[in-house]
Amino acid sequence: MPSIMRAKGDIPNPFTWESADYEGRVIRITVVHLLNLITAITVYRDAGCLYDKIFVGVGPDGSPNTSPHQFPIAVGTTILLQAQLDLLVTEGIATIQDFLSLQITAGT
Repeated sequence: MPSIMRAKGDIPNPFTWESADYEGRVIRITVVHLLNLITAITVYRDAGCLYDKIFVGVGPDGSPNTSPHQFPIAVGTTILLQAQLDLLVTEGIATIQDFLSLQITAGT
C-alpha cells in the first residue's frame, strides 16, 4: 500500500490512493483539491477486484468496517455527485488535509 505521508504542503493534486488485491486488480480513489478544498472525488475498480468498498476513517469500535464514510465502488469509474461531496463537508471532510487525516482502507 502506498504511503500517504508527505512533506508539509507537498500533497499531489490530484491525490490518488489505491490498493490491489492478491491478483493485482485495483480499487482507487482520486481526490482533486483547489486551495486545499476538495472539489471532486473519482473512484475506480477493476473488474473482478475482490475489494468493493473504500472506507475512510474508522467507526466507534476502531474498525474501518464500521466507519460512517464507506464508499461502495462499482466496476469502472464513478464520479461522486456534488450532493455526496456536500455530505462529506457536513461530516467534517472538506479539505484534502481532513481526508488525509483519516485511515483509508479497501475492503468488502
